Amino acid sequence: MVVERERGTGADSDVRTRAITAARALAEEGGYEAVQMRDVVRMSGLSSSTIYRYFSSKDHLLAAVCVEWVRELTNGQVRLLATDVADRIVFLLHLSCEAVARSPRLGRAIVLCGHSSDPGVRECFDEADAVSLELFLEVIGDQPFDVNQVLIMLGAAWKGALLSWVRGQLSIDEVDTVLQAAARHLIAGAKALGDDAPSARAAQA
Repeated sequence: MVVERERGTGADSDVRTRAITAARALAEEGGYEAVQMRDVVRMSGLSSSTIYRYFSSKDHLLAAVCVEWVRELTNGQVRLLATDVADRIVFLLHLSCEAVARSPRLGRAIVLCGHSSDPGVRECFDEADAVSLELFLEVIGDQPFDVNQVLIMLGAAWKGALLSWVRGQLSIDEVDTVLQAAARHLIAGAKALGDDAPSARAAQA
């Protein structure tokens, strides 16, 4: 099956928006299992054939919901009042945990769809990661240590903590606490080891 990947404008954008909005509403209300294509069809007013031109599976559709959710989380919520880089990172992590706490069924649905082998899911998660990375790079700024390496490790900690939350091993408050501690340890270690390392911005130049 050939799936249209382009966002496009006009009719293409409208179809994507309607399908994503319907899937998100279903996930917020009932979680992963509640997102069924027949219900997306009913709520969006689109035909199943139209939806499948853009989304190869329900997991692909949920992954697209994730992209939009991440864009919302990062829209206008960056506070650069704190001068310490660790405090700025902790603030962003806390915002993310607060968002999951407000919509736990949606959060679980997004984590679960990430296990899919659908290539469309991977593409959407790569896009969501790119949005998050750009925000963190903006907030962190130039630093005398390897920022990319810190963010890779922090991203792994974030995904692992969320998986523990989905499994019921951690509460979202505990996830928040664990991530804040991990961020502070990573930054402290990076500062101690990386005085001579190029910043992420310099490395990209």
